[in-house]
Amino acid sequence: MFKKGEVKPLSLEQFINRNILFLEYLSPDIVIHRLAADPPKEGVLHGNWECQK
Repeated sequence: MFKKGEVKPLSLEQFINRNILFLEYLSPDIVIHRLAADPPKEGVLHGNWECQK
């Protein structure tokens, strides 16, 4: 679907805003271990928005 243009990945700003909204509604009793990770260099269609470490 991505290759056909039927699905568009979130922009970095959209991703951040959705995570903030999610975390605001999440119970403070829940522990978050990871929000993001480095995707593999090959075999993925969308990665880390070309962010530098």
